[in-house]
Amino acid sequence: MAEILQPRVFRKIRLNVNGNNIHQGVEKLESLARLNHPGRRFTRELTIWTLSPEYKQSFNPFKFRKTTNSVNQHPNSPLEIKTAKDKVHSHLYDAITSLRAVHTVTWGPNAQDGQNVYHIVMNALKELPVLRRIRLHVNDFDIPLQLDSLSTLSELAVYTHRCSSTRLSAIVDNVAKAVVRNPELTSIELVLNPDGIPNDSGLPQSFSELLKHQTTTMEPLRLRHIKLTSCLLLLDKICAPHLTHLTSLTLFKVDPVGLWESFIAAGIHLTEISIDGVTHAFLKYLSTYVGLKELLLKPNNFTTDASSDAMAEQFYTGSYLENHFQSLEEFEVDPPYEGLWCYGSHNHDNISKLGKLRRLAMSIRYIDVASNGRTQTSTTDLNPVGRIVNMAIHCMPDVEIIELDSSTPNIGRGPCCGTGMFEHRKLVCKKIVECAEEYIAPSSCTRIPSLRIGSWGKLVLIGKRKSSGGEENSDSTALGYVNVTPKDRFNILQF
Repeated sequence: MAEILQPRVFRKIRLNVNGNNIHQGVEKLESLARLNHPGRRFTRELTIWTLSPEYKQSFNPFKFRKTTNSVNQHPNSPLEIKTAKDKVHSHLYDAITSLRAVHTVTWGPNAQDGQNVYHIVMNALKELPVLRRIRLHVNDFDIPLQLDSLSTLSELAVYTHRCSSTRLSAIVDNVAKAVVRNPELTSIELVLNPDGIPNDSGLPQSFSELLKHQTTTMEPLRLRHIKLTSCLLLLDKICAPHLTHLTSLTLFKVDPVGLWESFIAAGIHLTEISIDGVTHAFLKYLSTYVGLKELLLKPNNFTTDASSDAMAEQFYTGSYLENHFQSLEEFEVDPPYEGLWCYGSHNHDNISKLGKLRRLAMSIRYIDVASNGRTQTSTTDLNPVGRIVNMAIHCMPDVEIIELDSSTPNIGRGPCCGTGMFEHRKLVCKKIVECAEEYIAPSSCTRIPSLRIGSWGKLVLIGKRKSSGGEENSDSTALGYVNVTPKDRFNILQF
């Protein structure tokens, strides 16, 4: 039995020592440092978070990212904390290097960990023989990255949070050194200050800076995936040779001037696209090839409702998606504001032609669910949730999940405070749940896709047999939705 369970139980290991789990965290390090721990054979993914026994974080569900690390200050450090720190320093290196089969590492260092811990972790990572993927989360404090000391990577991801321009430059420079040391890289992610705090120089970084140590005598990288936030991407003579194999691109907070035209000229055909700016050039790019599999749009580049709706109408009613009707497997449109980007009668027909979808994610407007989707003159019409589910049943046989969310009302365009934005979105999601719970599938239907509602702590509804009164009933032949979200899970949308 152990041989069956251990590969699953120990596939992922998380190292975390803080003021709330001193004993458990230290015991895990001590256990891993022993020669006979199963993790030596079976662990494939390692996550490293805080390694500071004096750090004590309090959970605030409405504060999604902390601006500074809070520490539970002890004027006279208790013996317990000192002992724990000594054990962390003694066992950390052996604990990490014992995991010889690890190929993926996620590391989010804390400002309170200290230079000694940073060096131990970095030196230990160098000793992992099959390390292929590393994801690093860096805040604005001094840490010796030394990513260029790793030479076996195929995927490299660096996420910064609230870093100054000086820190960003140092990080980008080290990533560039790592790029030249890892010629097998196929994936690079550089997400700079996604929490909305710009660097103090006001000047964006450029992807070409990551390639500054590449020489013309070196073989170009065979990059297949790039994800950039607040980092320019240009198909110039520096970048172009490394992007000929590109199939997946994520761009946020980037002005893609000339990018899509360059992709058309270079014949780069992406199969996965995630962007937060929809332009005429992008729509033209979509129409030039076939085979797109995943499309995520966050159309956030419009300053007025009219310009946003005009582009949405062009996107849905034009021929831009036609080439991809039979290839798209994931389709998500997440508009910041209500409007024609949301699901409704205006785009139902075109969306229904995406016959190969496995996942569909869209927002629904308040006006469409205000009376559970019915007008006063027609009380028998299906509500919008019923319409989108029936569309999936009849037109998308492979769809597994539908994700529905709300968007900010147009009156909230601009400042967030004082507009009732959060209450509005919560109300719309509540209405979506009500629509889902009253839905009954056609009698011939044997399966309905799962629903996830809301973008914070998502509510989960799955298909169950239900009676005509809406209660769950295994003897019934009618399928409907039942909320199966765990009651103990924090959810801002619980009503």
